[in-house]
Amino acid sequence: MFFNVLCLYDMNYQPERIRYYIYGNDGELYNQVIEVGKAFGRTGNLCTENLLKEGDIMLEKIPSQEEMTSLIGETLFEAWKGLCERIEEKYDMERQWNSGGKRWKYEYKYRRGGKTLCALYAKEDCFGFMVILGQAEREAFERERQNFSPEVQKVYDESTTYHDGKWIMFMIKDQSLFDDMMQLLKIKRRPNKK
Repeated sequence: MFFNVLCLYDMNYQPERIRYYIYGNDGELYNQVIEVGKAFGRTGNLCTENLLKEGDIMLEKIPSQEEMTSLIGETLFEAWKGLCERIEEKYDMERQWNSGGKRWKYEYKYRRGGKTLCALYAKEDCFGFMVILGQAEREAFERERQNFSPEVQKVYDESTTYHDGKWIMFMIKDQSLFDDMMQLLKIKRRPNKK
């Protein structure tokens, strides 16, 4: 089962509050979450520590390490954990598991203040890392591009730019590009952990 999120401003309480209605794919209302800045009021039987946005699909059950290893393989799962550790060393972010849509089984998103830093994707024998760079971030990349590996430059150049930025997806095979990934994240957002 997965959960769909409907977001409404909650004028019955205070204008700055947002109420999230969380529905299962069976159509039943499972929870309501009220967001006030970074604080949440919680009701119902589903708890979340993540900031949500309308249209988010949350998983009922987060995949276990065994399920992830079975899905993407032991080597890729070690790389997945390694990248997560590096991100979490530098960034204090909310983390959210979602359905991966049509192309992926799972999405694991790092967010703060309603803005996404990056997302990891998993499907059978495959692990993806995506970062979206806006205009100012692309200009910063262009100034620093010589500091990135030829592989990262190639993926950047071949990525599509949409109205909200350049969507850069890397297919991760090992940990060899992790320094570049962290440099991309630094362009996107300064680390907020010391």
